[in-house]
Formats: sequence, C-alpha cells, structure tokens
Amino acid sequence: MMSLLELFVSVDDFCQVFLPFWERKLLADGKKKRRRTGQLRVSEIMTILIYFHQSQYRNFKAYYREHVCKHLQAEFPKLVSYERFVILMPSVLGPLSAYLRSLYGSCHGISFLDSTALSVCDNHRIHNHKVLAEFAARGKGSMGWFYGFKLHLVINDCGELLACQITSANVDYRKPVPALCKRLFGKLIADRGYVSQALFEQLLETFGVQLITKLRKNMKNRLLLLTTAFALVLGPVVYTQAADEPETELGQKMDKISSSWKGAKRQLPDSSKNADTLAKLTAVKENMTASLKLEPDFKKEKPAAEQAKFVADYQAKMKEEIKKVDEMIALVKAGKNDEAAKLAGVIDQDQKDAHKQFKKAKKKQ
Repeated sequence: MMSLLELFVSVDDFCQVFLPFWERKLLADGKKKRRRTGQLRVSEIMTILIYFHQSQYRNFKAYYREHVCKHLQAEFPKLVSYERFVILMPSVLGPLSAYLRSLYGSCHGISFLDSTALSVCDNHRIHNHKVLAEFAARGKGSMGWFYGFKLHLVINDCGELLACQITSANVDYRKPVPALCKRLFGKLIADRGYVSQALFEQLLETFGVQLITKLRKNMKNRLLLLTTAFALVLGPVVYTQAADEPETELGQKMDKISSSWKGAKRQLPDSSKNADTLAKLTAVKENMTASLKLEPDFKKEKPAAEQAKFVADYQAKMKEEIKKVDEMIALVKAGKNDEAAKLAGVIDQDQKDAHKQFKKAKKKQ
C-alpha cells in the first residue's frame, strides 16, 4: 500500500502525460466547450478518491469531511466543499479508468479469474432504490442473492491485475470472460462457476488459453494436457516437444499450432466458415515454418553423433507437413472441403506413425 505522497506522485506523473492528449481528444470530439482550470487539480481529485479505498472509512462523506478536510489541509490547500467535490467526481472517471489500465501487470502464462458482488443496497430496500436502478439488477453469488453489479477480475501469479470488467448482477459469470482474455496466454484458472465446454473451446481456439476449473460433483475428470492431445492428433513431427516442457519457445509454437489446427478441422464441414478456416490454417503454417528454426529438446538425449541427423530428419518431416498444409489451403480456397477433410485425416495418420521417432518417451513411474 502506497503512502499519500507516493500515491500522489504516481497519479500526478500519469496525469502530466495523459491529460494533454485526453483534453485534445475531448476538444476534437466537441464534447468539451471550455477549459477552465479548477480549484482542485485532476490529480488531486483522483488521489483523494483512491486514498479513500486505502483508508478505514466505509462512508465517503464521513471520510471527506472528518479526515480530508480536518487532517489533509496541508497536503490539499485548495480543498472545496463536500458538495462541490461530489460534483467534480464524475469529471475524473476517464482519467481514473486510464490510470487503472496503466497499472496492469504482464501475463506470465498462469492467470486466475474470479468475480465478486458489488451490492448497491440492502435487499429489503431494492424496490426503493433509484440511484442505479437503470443499471443494477438482481443476481446470485456465493453469498446468496444481492442487488447491484459483479466485478470480474483477472490477476497473474504475482497478484498483479491483468483485466477487469463490471457487469450487472444478472449477467452470467462466463459472458465477459472472452473480453478479459485478450492479453492472456497459457492457463487460466477459475472456480466451478466458469465451467463450460463452449467457453473452454472458444478461449482455446481464439486466444490459445486453456481454461482450468474445478469439477462439479456429477462430472468426470476429462482434463488432458493440450500438448499431449495435439501430439496424438496431429503428431509429434510438428510437436516434438515433450508435454511436460511447454515453457520452451518450441513448446509455445506448438500450443498455437494445436489451437489453430483443432479449430480448422472442426470447421471444415461448414464451407460458410472457409474464411476463418483459411486464417487458422495459415496460422498453422506460419508457426510450423517458425518451428523449423528451433530444435526439439529430445535432441539432447541422443548421442552426439546422431544429433545432427535427428534435427535434419525433424526438419525434413516438418517441411513435408508444411506442404500438406499448403495443399489443404488450396483445397479450401477451391471450395473442396470434403477433399481437404480427407487430407486432414491422412495427415493425422501420417503423424501418428511418426510419433515414436520424435516424441520424448515418458518415464515410467
């Protein structure tokens, strides 16, 4: 938790960069008619608002009147009345949102997703609530029914925020997930509320993100590492990395190949999706071509005299598969999806036959 001085320095540095651009944008859009300098600077308003959430106060009115006005006069010499400050608060919504976005961390391959309830009033007062009646709704969370909103958060393994979104309380937990995963890769861990086969496949095909959730009581454990699954389907020629070594550069390429290939095969029977199928096959080819420059880790377990031949064989087989993918692309462009599907089956079988040559054998327990 930052001190008041550290918080203000961080916010003020951000405002010096962001506000000039933001104000130019407002003027260009015609949404702002004048630029008068207020008694309180934007960075001061933002700091007071953020510092409220670090304080022990739960009521903003009491916080502003009893703490800010009485104890922070030296830090904010041009304080305005509480009523005036409430009027100024909406004016910093844009900068506050941008400042939050600037504090996002980086995805490290393991992310965590969850949501929490934002109740706007007691359940007994729902019918009398008017302030947010247009946006709030009834919803149910782990603590029961409530009236308000849901806050959806994604963090990395270091606890840094990666994405967030607010929805009405009646919105399904799974609906905002695709929008939250645009900057993610690797694995996304969530609770049972996010269980969905359709969502799992969508995240995998669109972003290459593997959704991992706890199972419900009536579900069987069907989780299989995608690396292993792809090796069995498309084969280890294009996926020579062992399934327990996804952190290498070759492993990352194979994750992308797996996602694109699976989606392309699923869409082949539907010619109306040929444009998307071609995009997925092109992605397969690009990642296979990039994989030619990499060497399987399995090479290290070969005798020194055989390593060069092993890499040469791997590259030769990879080039063969790239040619077959090119043939599939040509067939899809010509509208011959049935022939492309047959060729996909041939590729699958060919790669299964080559599996033993390039895949690192699992050690017996």
